[in-house]
This record gives sequence, structure tokens and C-alpha cells, in this order.
Amino acid sequence: MQVALGLLLLLSAGAGPGAEASVVHVKVGFETGTVDSGLAEPLKPSFSINGDGWVPGKNPTNSDCQPDPADNDNCWPESIGEQSVDGGRSVHSLTVRNVSWAREGDHVLEIYADGRNYGSSGTYAFRSELSAVQDEYVFLPGDYQLYSMSFWLDSSYDQVSKYSGLLMQWKMSPGYPHGALRISNLGDYRLYFRGYHLWEDNGDGKYIGQAKPQAWNDIKFFYKKSINSDGFVQVWLNGELVFDHTGPTLLKITDRGYTKFGQYTEIRDERIVYYDAVEFCHGADYQECLTEMGLSSLDEWLQLGDDAPVVGITRINDVEIGAAGAPSGGVTSPVGQNLTLVSEAFDREGVKWGTDGGVQQVEFFAGNCSLGVVAATGAAATTGAAANFTLSTGALSATDGSYLITAVVTDADGNAVKSEPSITVHVGNQAPVATLTSPAVGANFDADVDITVSATDADGSISSVDFFAGSTNLGTVTTSDAGDDTYTFTWSSPPDGAYSITAVATDNGGRNSSTSAVGITVGATLTNAELACTEDATLRQSSPTSNCNWGDNEVYGKPDAQNVAIAKFDISSLHSDAQLEVRSATVDIYVVGTKNLPGVFAIYATSGQSDWEETSVNYNNAPDRAAKLSTQAIDEADEEEYVSFDVTEYLAQLLAEASPPTTVSFWFESDDQDYHKLEFESRRDDKSHKPRLDVSWSDTPLPAAVDVADEQDLCATTNGTSLVSVPVSGELETTAPTSAPSAAPTPAPTP
Repeated sequence: MQVALGLLLLLSAGAGPGAEASVVHVKVGFETGTVDSGLAEPLKPSFSINGDGWVPGKNPTNSDCQPDPADNDNCWPESIGEQSVDGGRSVHSLTVRNVSWAREGDHVLEIYADGRNYGSSGTYAFRSELSAVQDEYVFLPGDYQLYSMSFWLDSSYDQVSKYSGLLMQWKMSPGYPHGALRISNLGDYRLYFRGYHLWEDNGDGKYIGQAKPQAWNDIKFFYKKSINSDGFVQVWLNGELVFDHTGPTLLKITDRGYTKFGQYTEIRDERIVYYDAVEFCHGADYQECLTEMGLSSLDEWLQLGDDAPVVGITRINDVEIGAAGAPSGGVTSPVGQNLTLVSEAFDREGVKWGTDGGVQQVEFFAGNCSLGVVAATGAAATTGAAANFTLSTGALSATDGSYLITAVVTDADGNAVKSEPSITVHVGNQAPVATLTSPAVGANFDADVDITVSATDADGSISSVDFFAGSTNLGTVTTSDAGDDTYTFTWSSPPDGAYSITAVATDNGGRNSSTSAVGITVGATLTNAELACTEDATLRQSSPTSNCNWGDNEVYGKPDAQNVAIAKFDISSLHSDAQLEVRSATVDIYVVGTKNLPGVFAIYATSGQSDWEETSVNYNNAPDRAAKLSTQAIDEADEEEYVSFDVTEYLAQLLAEASPPTTVSFWFESDDQDYHKLEFESRRDDKSHKPRLDVSWSDTPLPAAVDVADEQDLCATTNGTSLVSVPVSGELETTAPTSAPSAAPTPAPTP
């Protein structure tokens, strides 16, 4: 597929009877090797030193150029035919690089900014951008806009400083941006989309996912620009919808809407971003934009740049497989029957945007066992065109069995994608399905034990269900309860002890299957204790040396400036029973305030400082956060209620140590750092709902878990045909995988 780069189209076409709509379509690929990308009216470089913004003017002596006034002819950039533009300053630059790893073609735009002197008396970059602010490019209220681009964050974004910076913004001049793509400056590659009061506005914006470091990230925006409820904006990151807002998308109405991309604000280090494949189109009719982009639908636009191949199984023997998978119950095949597998595969694009794809091969699997490989030929191999791949193989098995069949397509770039969903093929008699529904894991009994199993058979009936305690057969039941799928056995007067309970269901064809094991005890003594919190406090990341001994404890997930809480409990009273088994342990907190919920919160173990005191602890001298123990979803409905965090396994490990600690401290924080907040009662000031540690333990440990053996031997030799085991290397993608560049990016220029 050939794509023209550096093309500007301005069209007027009828949008309806008596109506006329203007459509602006711009594609910037830098294939001319220059910043102007061959546009008759180049996009405008925009720089800022120490917060003072300007653009390099046609008249080098003009020092009054500002980034917004589009009617100032003296401010148009002298970038036509230039490979690099820096406005005469060394702390920022826009430079086109010729590289082998470009997202599209052979050129990329490197945007460099040096903010190392930020906050000092030296010179630092505050802005290094390319903008579409000219009359030819502006959008208006009511316009739709399709905007796509690829960006590459080099290793300079591993650095940790403060806050977040802008990679892209939309503005109605003059005023604040009504949309901004932001990147964290904490080295974690977190991306945010900010709407400045139009949606969540807590400093950075709405978290939309993590960028891939040192790799191309494709991002697409579909906008309806409106100050009213009919507006909307959707964002896709690397093929996944990550943001969907309906409602106002403009902060104000003017006739000068424009976009910028690059680096802006909070540039506190020397950083580089690469951009490529920038394309946008806006106007009153987005269908007209699609037409001008050579597309027929939004789905086709969303698929642009998707270099992952696609594969799906379409037929097994004479059974047609639809998009949703095989018919209910899977595909059946007699014992000894040969197998014919058919899949369809194609590859939309190559690793570079706009190039032809190519299918290399399709490999079929039963479980992790390779059944065979079919190589691509013809157009499928040269252009990635859709084609059927057929494999005829021997019988899966000479005996009854069930197998998960998948197909893996590999394209010419080495991307491998597995078909979804997998298709179950049942050879011969299908095994019954059995599930132990009671008792529950960890249940304790003082008398008879009722054991209940749900058992079904897809191609026959259940003949019997055998009940076991360990390897001892307790009894057999041949009749279900009230003619349903439930089978119950009562174990009368079992002796005291711990037992692993299982059941085995057998069908009318002689096949059987076992339930998972459930550990129980009989005659055990269970002890419960509620331990009060001895110390608690809030820790503020933004004020790391301050003691925040507030009335209530606060957990606030603000990126770079979070508040966390810690709580300490005295567990010395449990030492005498440390040889016993902890059945359950939860840390319970009483929620008294919430904001921006629902949200997910996490509890962590701690390490290091153990003798901290609530009157002097702060973020710097507090215990260190250690392993995450559990999470809990919390909503406004949980206010004035206790919520519990499971810490069973961790507390059991502590008490099993040769010298158990006398205290244990826990750390609470927002799990997604998305501005979710909760407040919970402190132990201080005689509060009535203090944090507590609820512990239950037993004098009889549960039996060790027993794994149920898999009945299948997928790679056994059957019917004289050896199914050779070929483990799949790495994780197979079901969405577009990423590919590393063949060469490292060109180093930044020396300031």
C-alpha cells in the first residue's frame, strides 16, 4: 500500500441540501527530510525559553514573535527546506532524522528539549513543539476531528523528576487547552489525558495507560468539538480504546482551534521524543474526512498501523466454526478419525505504517503440542491477503480424550498471534464434569459431614459418584438428588482430624473425572482474636518530612504526590499459638470519607523501621513499603462501614518464623494512582471504629492441597502418529505486538 507523505488537502463539498462543509486534511511524514515535510504552509515551530514563548521568525531580528497570533506574517517559520530548527537556541530543537526504524518511511521528527536548569538562574527549555495554528489548519466549534500519530519516548524518559509534561494539546485560542496528552516525569511511562474541568481534572488528567518505552506508540483521537452535551472524544492507545467521554469537549468558543505536539511544561531534564505518521482531518462531516483519507469506515481508520496478523479457525472436519467459536459443547470426533483443520489468516500491514503485510505460516496446536505447519504462498505471503490454511493430520488419539485446538499465525516481521477462542475437540466419549459444591475449604465439623457434588455428562449420563477422604473411598452414590445434577453423601461420625475431600464421577461409557480437593477439619478448636491498632498515621509524599497526625487517616492516589496510611498492631499475644494454623486474618478499616470513587486500594507489608511512633513518623522515616498483600474495591456506599483486606498468608508466614516479630505494620495506598481518595478512622482520640486485625486460627492444620492430574497426554504417540511437543516460546499476542527498532535512535545534539 503506497501512501503520499507531506500532503495537504483543503476541500469544499456538499454536506447536505443547501449546505457546504470545509474539510482540512493534513498528513505529515517528514519524508522530504525537512521539518516542513513538503507542506506549502509548514506547521509552525514553537519554542519557549524560561517560560517566555516565541517562534523563530522570517525576520531574524524580530524578537516579538509569540506562538498564538496567526496574523503576524513576520512570525512564520523559516523552516522550508531545513532539516533542523532551533530558533537560535541550543536548549531545544526540531530535527528530522533519517533512520531505519521509522514508523513510516525512513524519517522521523526528533523533538529535543533541555530543562536541566529548570528552577535555577540558567537557561532551560519550557516548550519545543510543532503547531497547526495557521488559518488553513484551524478547526471550529462543531467540527469532527480524526487525529492519529506515533511517538517514541527514548531512554531519557527513564529519568525521574516531578509531575508530568505535555506531548500534545488542543486549544481554542486564547485560553487553556481543552485536551492534553501528558506523560509522567517519574520514569514510569504513565500517560494521562487531561480535559481541564471537562472530565477528571486533578492535575494530570485521566490515566489512560502506559506507553511502551523505547518503542513506537500509536495513538488516535476521534473528537466532536462542542461546548454542549453533544460533544465526545475517544482515545485509542496501541489499538485499545482507553478513553471514552461524552459531553462538552470545549472550554470556550472561538474561531481559532488548533493542535500542537512536542514537549511542553515541566521539562526538568534533557529529554527526547520522536514523532512520525502524523495525520489529522477535521470538518463538519467526518465521513467526508474518511473519504479524503481513502477510507470507508471508522473501523478501517482504527486498523491503520495495526501490523499484527489475524488468524481464526474456520472449520474442523465438516464442522464450520463461526466468529464466536465452535457450536455449544465443542466438536466431536470418533476415536481414530483423521483430522482436517482450516484457518483463515491475513496481515493488514508491515511493521512500517502503510506498507504491505505478509503471512509467513500458520501452525496448528492441540494444547501445547504442534500438529503441523502450513506455509503461506501467493498473495498471502507477499501482501498479507486473506487466505485459507488447511492441515490434514492423523487422529488426535486412539482413546477417548478432549483437546484444545488453536492456530498460531506468524507474519513476515516475526509477530505471532494465537487464535481466540480455542476450539475443543472431543474424541470418542466425553468425560463427565464434576464439581465439589460443599463443604467449603477450611470448614470445621463436630459431627457428620455432608458432601455435595454437581456432576453432568454432555454425551451420556452419570452412572456413579464416589466420595473420598484422601485415598479412602467413603462410599458411592448412583442416584442424584431429586433427579437433578446434585449428588450428596453423608460421612457419619468421622474421627477428629484433617481431611482432603474429593469426588470422582463416572459416566455410562466408563470415563471418569475428579473434583478439585477441599481441605476440612473435624473436631478442631478454632480461636478468634481481634487485635487493636497501636499506632497509625498519614504519610504525605509531597511533604516528606512532615508528621501528619490528623484526626483520620487518609489515602489519596495523586500521582507524584500521594498520601498513604500506615497502621501497626501488636501480635505478641499470638506467639504462644504460633505453631497452630492461621485460618484467616484481615485488616479492617472503617471508612468515613471518600472522593472520586469507585476505586481500588491496596494493603502492603512493610520492612525496615518497626519502632516508629505516630507522633513523629513521616514519609521519609516511615517503614518501607514491601510486598502487596491484597486489594479491595471501595465505593461511596462503603462509607460508615468496615472494609477488610486479606493478610492471611502474610501473617501465617510471620508467626511461623523461629522468632516471630512482636509487631506488624501495614501500608495502605491507592492501587491505580488515579486520584481516588478514602479516609478511615484513626485509633486516636477515643474513636469508636478503630483499625483492627481480626485473626482466626486452628489447633489442627488443614491437609496440603492436592493437584488433580490431567487425564490427557497431548503429545503421546497415537495410531502410529507422533504428536511432537513444540512448546510455544514467549507469550503469544492476541493484539498487535510490538517490535524493537533495528538500530538505536540518534543521540541528542550536544547543547
